[in-house]
Amino acid sequence: MNINKRDRIIALSVCSIIFIVVLIISIVTASRGSRQEKPSKPMQTGTEQAPETPIPPPQEEPATPEPPAPVRPAYRYKHSGVPAVYSEFDYSKCKQLPPHLRNQQMRAGILVDLETRQVIWEKTSRRPVPIASITKLLTLYTAFEELEKRPEISIFTPVTVSRECTLERPVKAPLEPGEKYKLHELFVFSMLKSANDAAYLIAEYFG
Repeated sequence: MNINKRDRIIALSVCSIIFIVVLIISIVTASRGSRQEKPSKPMQTGTEQAPETPIPPPQEEPATPEPPAPVRPAYRYKHSGVPAVYSEFDYSKCKQLPPHLRNQQMRAGILVDLETRQVIWEKTSRRPVPIASITKLLTLYTAFEELEKRPEISIFTPVTVSRECTLERPVKAPLEPGEKYKLHELFVFSMLKSANDAAYLIAEYFG
């Protein structure tokens, strides 16, 4: 009986020691884990730099809008696609007039294809001569300028023949006082017939 009691005491003592050792190990392990979870503050030294602030990317400057292209005016009668600068006339392919025209008495003249600037025919075209019917060309040019400015007038507007225009010397249409002609008819008389009375009436009408 004494032996059994002694063995029990020894067994209980060993169990107690083992329990105490396990308890100590558990406490030590738990304390180490809590230390690792706490963030450690970095030691600041004088050489450490503050974190760099990110630099935003450079913004592109807004493009300057290009000025709008000039709008060509819409003409009623004048050609809208007239170039600002004309090239020189090309005399390389001039031809002679047909015989029935070649024998006519003419001191100077020139015939040009204005689309290609090609001179089709010319005769002493660079020699100075009296302006003659160039005055009629300028009269019609001025008339078309006025037509573009005055939309109430068209090439079909009727014009009454005045007595003053019928007093012009030949070449004449001839026009008679009181007759009515459309503007485009007076243009034809002035250009094809070189009628002085028609050109005078055009200038008189536009004032």
